[in-house]
Amino acid sequence: MSLQIAVAHTGQRLDADPVAFSSVDALKYWISRTTEIPPEQQVLLTTLGKHVKLQALLTEKEIFVFSRQVSNNPQAAITSTPLPDPFTPDDAPNHLTNNTDLRAWQALFQARRDWAFALLERSHSMSRVASKYFMEQATIERGTQVAVGNHDAHIKGLEQKYQAAKEWYDGVEKEAGDNLQRLDADFEQLGTVPAILNFTRFLAKEMRPAQNIPNNVIVRETLQHFIDVEAVKKATATSTRVRESFGKRMDNMSAQLEKIGSDYNELLSAVGQSQSRSIVDDSEEPIRLYNEIDAVAKKVESDFEHVMGLEASSRSVAQVSKMALLHTRNFLPAIQEYSVEMSDLVRRAVEQKNSAIRNSVESMQGIAHIESIIASLGAELEQISIPEEGVAAFELISLVSRLPYVYGTLLVEAVRRREWMERMERDTSSLAEEMATFQEEEERRRKKWLKPIADVINVEAVQGGLLGFEMNVQPEKTVWPTVTREELHEYLQNLQRLQGQESEAEAFAQAIKDLDRPTKQQIKRAKNFKTGSVLEPAFGRGSQLLVRGDDELRVLKEGNAKLEDELRGYKSRVRRLEDLVHRQTTVSRLSMGAPPSFGMPEPGESTPTAEVASPRLQGELSRRSSISSRRYSANAGQEDKRRILRLEQELQELVSELEQSRKDAAEQSKRANEQIEALQAELIDRKAVKTQERDSLAAAFIHLSPGTDIPDEHFALISQLEDLAVRSLNHQKELEQAVAMAKSDNENAHARFQEQEHDFSIKLGEHEKQVASLTEELDVEKARVASITAELEEERSHLHDLRTKFAEGETGSEALRKRVEEEESKVGRLQTELAEKSSHANSLDVELMRVEKKLRKLEEVDTSRTHQRMHRAKDLSQRLYTQHERLVRLLEALGFVITHENGEMILQRASRLGSSTVMTDTSAGLSRSTTTPSPTPLKRFLEDIGDLHFLQWTEATSPEEEDQRYQELISKLELFNVETFSDAIAKRMRDMEHTARKWQKEARAYRDKAHRFQADSHDKIAYRSFKEGDLALFLPTRNNAHRPWAAFNVGAPHFFLREQDTHRLGGKEWLVARISKVEERIVDLSKTLDGAPRASLDDRSIASSNAVSFEDDNPFELSDGLRWYLLEATEEKAMAPGTPGIKGAVTVKSSLETGQGEMQKAKKKSMDPATQLGKSLDSRRSSGTSKKSAPLVGVSRNSAEALSPVERPNSAAATRGPSPAAGTHGPSHLRETSTTNGSSGPDKTAAADDGNGGNVRDLLWGP
Repeated sequence: MSLQIAVAHTGQRLDADPVAFSSVDALKYWISRTTEIPPEQQVLLTTLGKHVKLQALLTEKEIFVFSRQVSNNPQAAITSTPLPDPFTPDDAPNHLTNNTDLRAWQALFQARRDWAFALLERSHSMSRVASKYFMEQATIERGTQVAVGNHDAHIKGLEQKYQAAKEWYDGVEKEAGDNLQRLDADFEQLGTVPAILNFTRFLAKEMRPAQNIPNNVIVRETLQHFIDVEAVKKATATSTRVRESFGKRMDNMSAQLEKIGSDYNELLSAVGQSQSRSIVDDSEEPIRLYNEIDAVAKKVESDFEHVMGLEASSRSVAQVSKMALLHTRNFLPAIQEYSVEMSDLVRRAVEQKNSAIRNSVESMQGIAHIESIIASLGAELEQISIPEEGVAAFELISLVSRLPYVYGTLLVEAVRRREWMERMERDTSSLAEEMATFQEEEERRRKKWLKPIADVINVEAVQGGLLGFEMNVQPEKTVWPTVTREELHEYLQNLQRLQGQESEAEAFAQAIKDLDRPTKQQIKRAKNFKTGSVLEPAFGRGSQLLVRGDDELRVLKEGNAKLEDELRGYKSRVRRLEDLVHRQTTVSRLSMGAPPSFGMPEPGESTPTAEVASPRLQGELSRRSSISSRRYSANAGQEDKRRILRLEQELQELVSELEQSRKDAAEQSKRANEQIEALQAELIDRKAVKTQERDSLAAAFIHLSPGTDIPDEHFALISQLEDLAVRSLNHQKELEQAVAMAKSDNENAHARFQEQEHDFSIKLGEHEKQVASLTEELDVEKARVASITAELEEERSHLHDLRTKFAEGETGSEALRKRVEEEESKVGRLQTELAEKSSHANSLDVELMRVEKKLRKLEEVDTSRTHQRMHRAKDLSQRLYTQHERLVRLLEALGFVITHENGEMILQRASRLGSSTVMTDTSAGLSRSTTTPSPTPLKRFLEDIGDLHFLQWTEATSPEEEDQRYQELISKLELFNVETFSDAIAKRMRDMEHTARKWQKEARAYRDKAHRFQADSHDKIAYRSFKEGDLALFLPTRNNAHRPWAAFNVGAPHFFLREQDTHRLGGKEWLVARISKVEERIVDLSKTLDGAPRASLDDRSIASSNAVSFEDDNPFELSDGLRWYLLEATEEKAMAPGTPGIKGAVTVKSSLETGQGEMQKAKKKSMDPATQLGKSLDSRRSSGTSKKSAPLVGVSRNSAEALSPVERPNSAAATRGPSPAAGTHGPSHLRETSTTNGSSGPDKTAAADDGNGGNVRDLLWGP
């Protein structure tokens, strides 16, 4: 199998043999020799984006090679393919030497053919080049997808690590914050708890204060002296600093994670946009274009061959000229255009490949940057931890709250060690005394042994020193302060008074109780006392020292209490077992009375009495048989007779018990059937409730998602509803956020508007002041100009006077000339000032107009923006309120009502009896119709918010009205609590899931139970009603004319069997068969003629055969209007030829005699059946009771009006024969047959009935 090696940044493909490489490094060296990429710079990936392993070389068909130089170095040189020059084809040959010569035309066609095939060959080469570039582009883009598309898992894993670190830090931060919050209160509480200061040396060095307390002096202070206040203050500052720095670090990680996700999504979208074009169409376009050129060239060639085959004639020349003209106009320009298009296609392929290379390099550099951030962030998350100084500060702060319990454990340990040392001292002293006693006893024994043989024994040799015993008890190096148990209880009381130390007080109390708990060795020794004896091997050690009497007594008491508990448990278990045995005995007794089996008896069941014999009888028989075997004597015959009598008596008792058991079994079967019907009804109700709930869920689903199909699965519907509820909640939150943002923007805009308005008013005031001042200045200047003008006029008049006087010669010429010059200079100066003032006034007018124009422009801009924001605020308000109303309707659809107490929303489940919800038009919305006399709280809630004028708060005319409407909208929205809504929806969904699972489990249980009952009832004989698939017992009736077989029934008469050859009813007494078809028919005597003999519909006369045709409406001669049923059945079990154990005889006669002895009377509600059936045809048709299917039971046997079957030929007794006598041995003995005389007939049957004292009707049979 060949292996494709694809270079991702160039599009180059290499074929390699995977078997030739023994390792991945060998493959890299082979690639480096071909592609000039160093092996250490290569990255090999599979098509799934995974790194290549040695096993993948044999399974993968394609491997992509990436270069780290291109990915990690932004300044890396990108090798791009140079753009080829555009191809310009030569003009087609068009030179013709003689237009009337065929040879000249043939030479022209040949030249054109050569020119066309030259262009075809050039186009073929360009087509291959374009296809190659397109394939390289596809390889580059495929490699980009492989490199980019496998980082979702890394980012998700990094997010999971961050979430784990965040949860850990949140826990640490919460604990540290709680400790800091409770620090002052806990420290004040420590001042109220007395303590022994000597225990400070048992604390860690960094946590205990610098105090030197001697061991022999007990110093009593409070727990505050255990804490170094300065160290706690430093720890508080350190803790705050560490928490802030660590929080910033976690925030930085979160920002980096978000940036990685956004960058990766942008990268994926950029890759998707760059590769949105179909590469398949581009790669197939050169081939399509070449095929078009080839088709045209072949057409030119075929025309050339046709021209070469023509004869030299004027007609041929004309035809050839037409073809040449066609080539000139169509074919040759098409070949030129296609070749130019092929050249453009090559250039486009090169451009697209270069663009793909640039995009690929950018994508690889981006993904390399993302991978570097992922690696650094992952390493930082792996090594994340709180600094040691922070850990020490946290522990020191937590010590303030933990110190009461820690000090308590030290007190308990001091008591435990002291008591253990005291016990050890006592035990060692008693051990030394006991060893001394052993030594004394041994010494006395030796002296006693030596005394009688001292004269023959070397006394010095046998009087060696006794075994020495030395015990050295060394005290502990660490001296603990002395603490008594009273001090423990006092400290427990102090600890219980502290706030927030309840759990520590309970733990400390348990530690005090554990002081009296025996050790494992003591428990083991106490358990070795079993049944009043001591098992020495169970001790493990022969010495019984170190076992104190009080500990043994306590352990034995605990063991005794456990044994008493076990004894009570055993007694209750014995009672339960006795109850279970009693129930099983009762069940076994009831099972003995099961309904009779009418099938073929088993070989081991030849004696019927052996099945029903009780265990007591079997025991009696076995016991008596053994006695008779041991005490056999001459009077064994009398013993046998007495035994037979007793056995017969017990047999009669067993038979009566069997009948009673059968009755109980029938009642139990009846109860079981009733229970099945009840369970089925309950299952149907549950299904209806489940269907109703699904309908409500479906309606809610349609309301929430109108255009979506409702899922079929219940759990899928619930999950999608949860998703819709979550999305609705998110949408609600988003709308609230949007409204909040709109409110903030509106408030900001309003504030900016007010600020701008304030600035504009200030500027306007300033400008007005400036205008006023300028106006004043202008007025002043105008006044000055007027005064100057008046003064000028005055001077002019004065000058005129002077000139007049000068003319008159009253003054000297020099003085007047000077005076004139002064006045002229003064007039010029005044004119200059007037011009300056005029220009200044004009400039002020221009500035005033500019300021007014700017003010109007700003007012227009502010008005348009304010109007736009008001429109957006109105839209957001309407959307938010619409979503709010939809959520309220969703609550109503889910069965909730909304009430408010003290301004808080309370959700309650609506009563199913109080109201009903009707889903009318789901496309138009959810409409409700309630049947309660008073409106529900939800309806009142919706009616209260019916006035929606507050949604137009942006259109208010006055600020007071706008503020009032806005506050009213906020109050309406605040009536709906989103947290309460989400909790109720979540709880409702959990309840629905729980209910669905519960109902599904119960439905499965009921289904299994129904299947079990159905399976059990499948093998039971039906007798109250009959349908297809039931098992029925068929017995022959006493209609001697046809002898039809009817189903054994109780209250369900007229079910007759359709006889078939496979039944073989001639030699059978009964038939057990399964019903396969039920046909209902009604007797209609109007179809028959009066007085006409009854004919068989089988085209045979009654005299010829007694066969019955079931196509007749009355084959059994029933009364008119009677409803009867024809059953087709298949035999279920094989029938025995007779009673087991008796050959050639049946038990009918004895059973009939027994039945006659137990015959019962029955009261009748109407007339005698014989009289009722003997009415005329018209009276029977007019009777309303004759058409009923209910059987006539309870007939008096002493009726004086009853006629014999012979006298009443149309009666039921005459048509089907007399009813069998009622007996106690089941329906199998209801036939009147006699095997003793071998004769049976209607005469004997009637005689038997007359002998019994009248016409007898069986209660189990109908008319």
